[in-house]
Amino acid sequence: FYFILILFENMSSEILPLFWSLASLDKSERIKSCEELMRLLHVSQEGLEPEETQSSDLSYTVKRLVKGVCSSREGARQGFSLALTELLINFPFITLQEIFDKIMEVTEVKRGVKGQEERDLYFGRIFAIISMKRSNRFKEITGTPLFVSIISQLQELTPKKAYLHEIGYDVMMDIIYDTPESELSSLSSQLQSYAIENFQPTSPDTVAFSIVIEKKFGVNFGSNQKSLLHGSNIASWSNSYVTKTVQSQPQLHSSWAHILKVLRDSSLGQFKDTWKNVINKLLVNTSKEKQYEALSVT
Repeated sequence: FYFILILFENMSSEILPLFWSLASLDKSERIKSCEELMRLLHVSQEGLEPEETQSSDLSYTVKRLVKGVCSSREGARQGFSLALTELLINFPFITLQEIFDKIMEVTEVKRGVKGQEERDLYFGRIFAIISMKRSNRFKEITGTPLFVSIISQLQELTPKKAYLHEIGYDVMMDIIYDTPESELSSLSSQLQSYAIENFQPTSPDTVAFSIVIEKKFGVNFGSNQKSLLHGSNIASWSNSYVTKTVQSQPQLHSSWAHILKVLRDSSLGQFKDTWKNVINKLLVNTSKEKQYEALSVT
């Protein structure tokens, strides 16, 4: 308790209230608080002694943000993850390894932890990884043990709970697609096995993940050693895929973005096959709900 008092005494009195407003339900207030927090942290860094690397304000903020992404209070998760992203951009001497180690420590699910508390810890871990990705600093760690650990963590977390499925796959696909294939070589076998073992036509996330892995590594998971996006294989998953993604309305299911990204970089024939057999056949010429889905996709 005495240590905490000393820490607070050394901190700027302007910083502490910002952690409250970072959790606001008002997006503009969260952004404004984040900008002000970064400004004050830069000011705090200017007054350091030569032998110091981090001000007490910055050290405390790192700990507070890592804990904050685990909070389900109002807009806390969004606000604290935004601030963590900005902190990593503004202070590059804070390493991704440091943040990963802290988040793994804070989000450890101990025996007896269940329900909402368990949910908050799992989401906190994923949101911290999202912040790390959005800082555009993954190029520092691709091909390293830390990069492998992050992917492995996402693979472990994603199937744990139904509520982690979409966000877990979404983050994995973002990371994988944006990473050069040459820097994924050590994970090639692991990722392909994960795609094959978890593929389910009734799961939009596993369908999109398999399509991303096909594209990234030049492999084919469909029948007759052809792609899942080949005209002869689309029917094996498309009906179930569309039925499930429509249930996400009014939001567009996140898996669509990844499939469209693959189509953008695919051959014209593959694009036409998919558009004809999925968009036109299963969405445009059917129910109003599916027509709405088609409009959202296009």
